[in-house]
Amino acid sequence: MAEICQRTGLSLNTVTEAIEYLRAANVLRFNEKRYFAVASILDFLGLKNKTELIDLCQQVSRDIQKNSRQILKRDSNLVFYSAHSIPRSRLPHLKEKLKASVNEILAQEQNDDGDAVVQVFLGSWSAGL
Repeated sequence: MAEICQRTGLSLNTVTEAIEYLRAANVLRFNEKRYFAVASILDFLGLKNKTELIDLCQQVSRDIQKNSRQILKRDSNLVFYSAHSIPRSRLPHLKEKLKASVNEILAQEQNDDGDAVVQVFLGSWSAGL
């Protein structure tokens, strides 16, 4: 757990909760003192019970807020914000294209033997939520 906290910058409580959640969802395996995702890409948006997703989103948002200065100091980190006008009818299409693009990139870069953990937190919403 200490290595995960160090590599992700997350608190022990956050890491413990995330691991428990992922193990309960059967998407995490433990092998030789390390945790591995069962699938390279995990799409939390497909969950039927949104309570855990809401909790995870809130916790990650708190961690981003708490660590924003550190996140912005590292050249290897990315913070991206954009707002665009789009027809409301195109929102589902945009969501699917964003998911597909990010998943493709992450699948190409995934390496179980990597020495760093990158967290990607992406959300999109329209005015009026």
